[in-house]
Amino acid sequence: RTRAPAAAKRKAKSAALPEDLDPGALALFDALRAHRLEVARSRKLRPYMVASDRTLRELAVLKPKTTDDLLQVHGIGPAKVQDFGEGFLETVARGGVS
Repeated sequence: RTRAPAAAKRKAKSAALPEDLDPGALALFDALRAHRLEVARSRKLRPYMVASDRTLRELAVLKPKTTDDLLQVHGIGPAKVQDFGEGFLETVARGGVS
């Protein structure tokens, strides 16, 4: 079974380490990590329960604009979209700038 080219490209990008990200994506990754920590603290959760680093890397690379786009990111399903989606989308829209 062969993968669709977009899925293979998305998977390859998602495996990138933070230091492999371009400067814009790295700034966005850092902003997403800060957002995740703020959310986790406010809800008394561990940060990984909000989103994994892999998920944040994919968010930084894919830069989703809609909730449907969020559902294409590893680790984000309907419940996470409902609980955390708005904050992720706002952080992505700011492009890593606070």
